[in-house]
Amino acid sequence: MNVGLYSQSFKSVTKLAAIKELSVTARHQECLQACQEVIMQAPEDVLDKYAGKSLLALGQIEQARKLLLKAQQLNQSDHETAKDIGECYLQLQDTNNARKWYVTSLSINNKYLPAINNIANLESKSGNHKNAIEFFKKAISADPDVLNAMLFSASSAIALGQADQEIAFALSVLEINPNKLKANELLDISCQSNGDQEKAIEYYQKEISCNSKVLSSVTT
Repeated sequence: MNVGLYSQSFKSVTKLAAIKELSVTARHQECLQACQEVIMQAPEDVLDKYAGKSLLALGQIEQARKLLLKAQQLNQSDHETAKDIGECYLQLQDTNNARKWYVTSLSINNKYLPAINNIANLESKSGNHKNAIEFFKKAISADPDVLNAMLFSASSAIALGQADQEIAFALSVLEINPNKLKANELLDISCQSNGDQEKAIEYYQKEISCNSKVLSSVTT
């Protein structure tokens, strides 16, 4: 066995693990530097992937897109890279290409939650609420906590004054689970802010009803 070759290979594997760790922990500048240091020793697709992810996080979108596309050409079985290419296009406000790459990601791994969620969000923002709900249902089947994440998204939309997005998220939650706590409350708040007092009262009453059902199930 060639000990020198084995030693070099082991070092490369160790460095690749370190690069992945830097990327996952959002130390993107260090990740880029580490990629540059091992560029002649490590698999090109891995370096391009993590350098691209770091550039994306640092807001250098066009450079990130080029590297991620190169990584994807070298390894077409990586669903995460396909999703990140979609993120680049989303940042560039090219929603058609963003959606295309999210779909590509799902064609590789049909249970990949970030891609499912991103498509659902795109559908919701485009007003395609029926399609959005179907994708949200897929996301929830992959991770039940997604329903709570949708409520948090609705709450954030309230804080940002994005009433349309907040309503879309809250209505999607209720379509999936009509008794989900907080969803009607968020719609109540939204209607109040829009001056629709009649609808606000309707959602307020529904929230009280949901709370009563939950309380009844706990005490019986």
